[in-house]
This record gives sequence, C-alpha cells and structure tokens, in this order.
Amino acid sequence: MSARFDLFTNELATRFSKRFAAAAVIIDQSSLAESTRGLVNLTLTLRKGSR
Repeated sequence: MSARFDLFTNELATRFSKRFAAAAVIIDQSSLAESTRGLVNLTLTLRKGSR
C-alpha cells in the first residue's frame, strides 16, 4: 500500500502541514480553557479530514 502523496516532496502538502502546525501552536498558547482547547483541536482535526 502506498501513500497518496509524499508529505516531504509535495509542495502543497508541505505548505498545508506548516500552516496546520502553526494553528496548533497558536491554540496551545492561547488563554482558552484546557477543555475548550481540546474541542478546538478536535474540530480542526475533523475539518482537516473532510477536505
């Protein structure tokens, strides 16, 4: 079984993963309550999978 794309050689995948990681850092550093941060991270993960 092979991957659909190689994260390290596909420019679009690399750009997307960098932005996704940056969003995760911003959420982790925010003043949101821990439970709210968990819900935001879950929502981001679900949205990422649906695109």
